[in-house]
Amino acid sequence: MPVDILAFRPNSGDCNGISVVRKKYTTFPQDALVGVEQDKYHLAELPVAFFESLELTVVEAQRLNCIGHAVVPRLCSSNYEIKGLKAGLKEKMRLLALEAGKTMVFVL
Repeated sequence: MPVDILAFRPNSGDCNGISVVRKKYTTFPQDALVGVEQDKYHLAELPVAFFESLELTVVEAQRLNCIGHAVVPRLCSSNYEIKGLKAGLKEKMRLLALEAGKTMVFVL
């Protein structure tokens, strides 16, 4: 299933980075979207190692309503607005979207 690059684009609320949920801490996919508007999100299973291969770290960011919550700090809204970083981040987002398209995507 093709995944749009916009799936990984930080929005104005992603000050600390885009949100991800670590599968080993939750019941996937049922609990992965706790507390979000479910008709606006899709789920794809991507290994942390893939993020790391793109020099993107995944950092725990506890959230009361989501035990496995983490963020990808480099993919934050402020970095995306910096001209010198935007092109490189868009390429990482493109690669994430391609990889996500290879996995089963859950639409909830």
